[in-house]
Order: sequence, then C-alpha cells, then structure tokens
Amino acid sequence: MKQTISIIGLLLSFYVSSQTNYDTYCFSNNGSTMMQVSGTTNSDTLKSKNGAIFPTKGTFRALTIAVNIIYDQTPGYNPAPNTNDAWGYTTTEGINNNPPNYLLNFFDVNNTTPYSGCVTRFYAESSFNQLIMLSDFMVVNIKQSRITPNNFGGTFSYNGLMDSVISFINLYGGLNTLYNHDSINDYDFCTLSNKGLVKPSSADNKIDIINFILRNTTINYGGIVYGQGYSYIGPNKLLKIGGIYYDYNTDVNLHNTGTYQCVGSGDFTVWKKNIFTHEYAHFFLGGNEFHTSGGTSANDNNQNTFIGSQWGYGLFNGGLTSCNGYERWRLGWHGSTNNAYPIASNNENSDITKFTGEKTFTLRDFVTYGDAIRIKLPYKDSEFASNQYIWLENHQSGKNEKFDEPIYNLADTCRNVAKAGIYSYYQVGKDIIESTDKSKVFPTTEKDNLRIISAEGNYNVITVRTIF
Repeated sequence: MKQTISIIGLLLSFYVSSQTNYDTYCFSNNGSTMMQVSGTTNSDTLKSKNGAIFPTKGTFRALTIAVNIIYDQTPGYNPAPNTNDAWGYTTTEGINNNPPNYLLNFFDVNNTTPYSGCVTRFYAESSFNQLIMLSDFMVVNIKQSRITPNNFGGTFSYNGLMDSVISFINLYGGLNTLYNHDSINDYDFCTLSNKGLVKPSSADNKIDIINFILRNTTINYGGIVYGQGYSYIGPNKLLKIGGIYYDYNTDVNLHNTGTYQCVGSGDFTVWKKNIFTHEYAHFFLGGNEFHTSGGTSANDNNQNTFIGSQWGYGLFNGGLTSCNGYERWRLGWHGSTNNAYPIASNNENSDITKFTGEKTFTLRDFVTYGDAIRIKLPYKDSEFASNQYIWLENHQSGKNEKFDEPIYNLADTCRNVAKAGIYSYYQVGKDIIESTDKSKVFPTTEKDNLRIISAEGNYNVITVRTIF
C-alpha cells in the first residue's frame, strides 16, 4: 500500500490511497575504556557512508565460534546445565560436537538467495542487498580445567576465555568449520582504514570479523552473564589456518572488528533482530555515542539527547525489526528505484528544508523502496543549538514480506499483529555526513538522538529506571 501525503508548511495531513534486552558495551582496543571519537581534523573528506570501522557495502564472511564451557571443576556454578535446549549442555570436550540447532537461522553460510539467516537477511534488506553479512561456524566445548589448569576453580576473563578457545582450536589442527570454509580467503575481503574513509576491497591477511557466542559464562567465569557482551574486541592469540597463524582485523585506531556475547542456551534467533544486528551496527555507524533506536546503554558517559530511553526502531534495536531512514541516509543505502537524491520519496527529493508551497508525495513501502520524508524544523532557541527534523516513513508491516514486524510479536503469537501505516520520529543533530572534521561526521554528543512521535501523543508519561 502507498501513502499519499500532502504537506502545507509544517501542518501535516495524511491521506491513504488504496495502493529481549541486551546490556552491551563497545570497547576500545584494550577492552578497558569506552570508545571515544577524536575531534581532530583530517585533510581527507570523511563520509559516514564509508562506515565507522567497517565498510557499509560488500560481501563479507565472519568466523563465529560457539563456546560451551564444561564446568568440570565447579559444576555448581554452571548457569545452564540443561541438555535439551536449542543449545544443550554437554560434558564431552571437543571441536564441532553438540552444535546449537539454530546456526543456519543465525547467518547464511553462502551468498545464495533467499536468505534465511536473520543477521544476513536483516542487513541485506536494510541495505537493498548492498551489504551481505555471512558466517561459517566452529563449536568448541572446552573444559574449565583447560582454561585454568594451574588454578583449580579459578576465575577467568573474556580475554582468558577467548585465548584459551583459540589455543584449543590450534592444538587440534586449526580452523575446521562446520561448512568447510577453512581458508583465509573465506574471511579476508577488505583492509580497514580510519573512520569515514574508504575501506579498500583488498585482502590484508587478517580475519575480517570474529564472533564469540557463549552459552554459559558468568561474571567469574568468562566475565559476562546472559544478555551481556562486548564489541570492538578480539582474542590475542593468532588462529592457525592451513598451518599459518593469522591475526584479526583492526582499524588504524586498533579497534577490533570482533564481538563477544553470552546468548544462553535458548534460540535467540527467534527475535530476528538480536544482539548481533546491534553490534554490527557499531561497526558501520560508530561506538556507544551512536546508540539510538532502543539500543541505548546507561553504562557509558555519553550525553543523552532525551530523558529516558526512546525505544524507536532501527539497526540497534527497537519496536520494529526494520532499520530506519536516518540510518539508511547516513550509510548511503538507496534502493535502485529511489537513488536520485540522498533522501527521496518515489525518486523525488523529499528532504524539506523550507516552505515552498503545497507539495504532495507518494510514500511507497519504506523497507522495500526506501521512501522517506524529512522535514527540517525552522526554529531553534540558539544558533548553537542542533538542527531538528521530523521523519515520515510508510511501513506496510505484516504485508510487505520483509523484516518489519514488531519485535515482540515474533516469539509470542498471542500478541497483536502489526499495524501498517505512517511511522514518524524526531531527529536531533548528527546531521553532517561529509566533512574534513571527524568530530562533525562522528560526534560524541547526542546519543539516542531519535525519538518516536506517538500517534496518541505524549501525555501522562512516567519514566522508571530499575537498577538491578
């Protein structure tokens, strides 16, 4: 269904024609400080569409290592001893035994359509197939006593676990994936550079992305509990591939393109949008200061734009399983029938900066075509205040056969179905996508800078923060 919108000044009239939470952190290279963006200038023009630390376009395959800890020293501390879940517990140490049953619903292994892996399909649909994220998998069931052989029951960190897992893989011959992508050429498609600069499509003898998914870590054993994790992180041990040891990709500021997440023993892919779609968004958009659309963390020092978490929708999280127009605009993702302007509706310029008389737009389905309208608000209190905008998108949720459903409908059939129609939200700041000044393209201020405009209005709202 299309939505026809007539705009007169800033008064909007709408006419319809018949046409799970995760607590994650984005770390710097040493895993001890939150990533910040330098405000220094660079003679090169930086563009947000080139990505923060990873390219926003191309085909890439990650290496995902699924880790189950065998608690042979302190079995009473195993948080998930159950054997019948989607990822059951086993006490048999080894490589690729007892894999999770949902791996092919997580990533596609090869670049063949239609995509079935939720991360692959999510980014393919968001980017109009300009960004294809694949993965192959290894499963490591490792004994606690192998991680701390000289310290019975001793604690270990995420660094200790990652390095022990890589050493264990190397001990048993090196890379040996479930679907036979066992060459460095299967994982090395780009060379990283600085924020906003082009990342060349050339190999550098490094693994582009490495993911660790953890079944049963705790704070003392692995450093995180279910629902927690890190990005911009990687192991210190090199991985043996074909008898040669290979390192992992970092950008010029030594930010790793790796993730480390405790996903538990259940099937987290039922949510479609999950912690990995969130963490990969950091690679493209930026660090914690770019949290928005429901992915905001209270555990960093970056400045919030609004009071409370907004819970919109987008790459980081939120109510719908789709991305949003603001993100597509920053990352340069345009549909083939909608690429004449940076922000377009039915291939017409729909970035409205001043009143030019009555204008009628036809908004096709946002997820399918990318149609969106952005209206710059004309007044602000000070010349130093950030610009503000209203975005309008037509989401034919439940009708477009895309990832565009309310996220909590997917795992609970008793919930109401999606409502198709116009979705709108505010944008505050972060409106410069090209500059020689890095602090303008990747500012550290105004985290969570999108806010949903409710069709019912904002009234009688109480913000409650629960601290556990």
